[in-house]
Amino acid sequence: MNAVENKIMKSYQKAQSYLTDEVKKIYRLYRTKSELSEDEVKKIFNMSVNPTNVVELQTIVKTVKDVDIKKQAQNYLSGMAVKSRITRLEDLKEKSYPEGYQNKFQMCNLVGLLIIILM
Repeated sequence: MNAVENKIMKSYQKAQSYLTDEVKKIYRLYRTKSELSEDEVKKIFNMSVNPTNVVELQTIVKTVKDVDIKKQAQNYLSGMAVKSRITRLEDLKEKSYPEGYQNKFQMCNLVGLLIIILM
């Protein structure tokens, strides 16, 4: 590998590490704030979300007086938001993978994207 390619790969690895760390940080923060077990979080993350249900849950969070029900609804809503953020970060990691970039122009575009992310 020449110096430019080496620098590109280091930038790529740095961006991948950053994205991985962000996913872990978001997940840990959600687990801590929600006080849910890992199994409960996995269950929430594996549920599909219906926009109508989200609106109903938002209404419940705003109107219900029962603290437990309100907390459960808020945990679910927060879980859906966290799931979305993690999915976007994972998608970005997949799209930035250098395999499949067959020419240097494509790789330069990739590095430009990664530099923007890291700024």
